[in-house]
Parts: sequence; structure tokens; C-alpha cells
Amino acid sequence: MILRSNKKLLDEFLADLDDQVSEASVRSTETHLRALLEFLGETPLDQCASIIKGYKNYLRSGMSRRDGKDKPLSAEYIRKNLASVRAFFAWLRD
Repeated sequence: MILRSNKKLLDEFLADLDDQVSEASVRSTETHLRALLEFLGETPLDQCASIIKGYKNYLRSGMSRRDGKDKPLSAEYIRKNLASVRAFFAWLRD
């Protein structure tokens, strides 16, 4: 289950991003960050420092796939996902 306050912060970030990049980029970023929210579950973002280190392993395991395939995500997809997550955390910090 996704914590509502985390989802609310994600929506604010995407609204800010919407003015800066294309709609396709916003949708891609939303997909990447949705995986982060699913990984965090009910952990608030301000308390996620201790478990966020396992996020890369979560992506590599293929558990975050939404298409039902039983293969790990590509290295390029993981790189882009982590870039989106870093941008989100930088936005939160600012």
C-alpha cells in the first residue's frame, strides 16, 4: 500500500515538472517514481534513508516490473529510473 502523503508529494513534483518538460517525460518520470512509492510502501519519505539503499536491488530483481514479464529490467531503464528518483529527492530537499 502506498502512503497517501508520499503520493501527494509525488503529484506536486510532477505538477512542477509539467511546466519544464514534455508530457511524455512527465509520464515516464511518473512511472519511475511509482516504482519507488511501491517499494517504500507505508514508509514516509522523511524516514526512508535506511531502506532506500535496497531500491537498486529491488529494480534489479524484476519485482518492480509492471508488464508481468519474469526478466530483470534493463540497465538503461534502471539508470533512468534512478535519475528520476534523484531528481525527486533533490526537489524534496529544495
